[in-house]
Amino acid sequence: MREVLGNDQAFCRCVTNVEDAYALAVNSLPPSYIQVTRDEKYTQSHDFINRATIRGKYHPDNEKIRAEPNH
Repeated sequence: MREVLGNDQAFCRCVTNVEDAYALAVNSLPPSYIQVTRDEKYTQSHDFINRATIRGKYHPDNEKIRAEPNH
């Protein structure tokens, strides 16, 4: 999220908007319940959520925040 927010110059980076961006992105991802002992086990799991998926969730949610900011 830091990388994506850092590249979006038009996004207001006040605390409220950043927290909203995190919350909307996390809430739009499928739940993933994995007990892991190694990173390899998680990345090879069918519940693994890669960075591209997370980045893809950010943009539609960011438009919601721009349209109706909480500040």
